Formats: sequence, C-alpha cells, structure tokens
Amino acid sequence: MTERKLIKVPVTLHQKIYEIAKEEDRPMWEVIKDAIETYELYKRRKKPRKDVPTIDRISWYIIKLSMSVGAFKERPTIENFQLLEKTAKQVKERLGIETDEIVRVAREYFEDGGETETKIELNMALKFVVMHMIDKYLFSESQ
Repeated sequence: MTERKLIKVPVTLHQKIYEIAKEEDRPMWEVIKDAIETYELYKRRKKPRKDVPTIDRISWYIIKLSMSVGAFKERPTIENFQLLEKTAKQVKERLGIETDEIVRVAREYFEDGGETETKIELNMALKFVVMHMIDKYLFSESQ
C-alpha cells in the first residue's frame, strides 16, 4: 500500500484542486502530480540555450536533419530541397559538422528523379553525418 501524507493548503487552493479532480473524474493527488510535472517542465524550458545538455542538443539536430532528409525523399520538391539545405547549413554552422555531401547527393537525387542508387547514397550521407555528430559530441566529450 502506498504511504500517504497530509499537507495543509489554503481553502481556495483545495477547492480548485477538488473542482479539477471532479471535472476530470480523477483523484486529487493526480491533479497535484500533473501540476508539479507541468511546473518542472516549464522550469526546464526557461534555461538559456547554452545550458541545454549536449545529448539533448545533438538528439534534436539528428532528428531535425533525419526528418528533413525523409521529407525530401518522400516528396523531392524544390521547397523540400531548400528546407533540407537550410537544416544542413544549421548543423554545419551550429555544430561544426560537415554536411556538404548530404546537400550534394540531395541535389543529385532531385535531378535524377529519385533513382534507387542515389537514394542509398543519400541515406549513407545522412548516416555518416549522424555518426560524426555522435563521435564529436558524445564520445569525444566523455573521454
């Protein structure tokens, strides 16, 4: 059985918690738990960008670049190429990772109409950029 503790709260706060719990058909402790989790999330988001942990930052750029490549392969339009090019430029400028090969192969993919060989080459170019990101920021920092 879960151990429980009582806390004293102002009557108005208790009433608000009670109203939310009743409206959502949940226990009052879940309403408080959700409020605390939301508060903690809010506090984390207010940190300056330079305080963002390396793993979080690298994960974001891996996902962003992968999604750009995926969207471009799905619909190889000039707009999607430009978005991919923009994301690759951000990775290059912000992380110092070479991304010219992805842009070169993506341009080739656009021009040849999405040949299978070019698609494989684009996947490999993305994979190598991701590997460089991991190596530069995760493995190198831990040594």
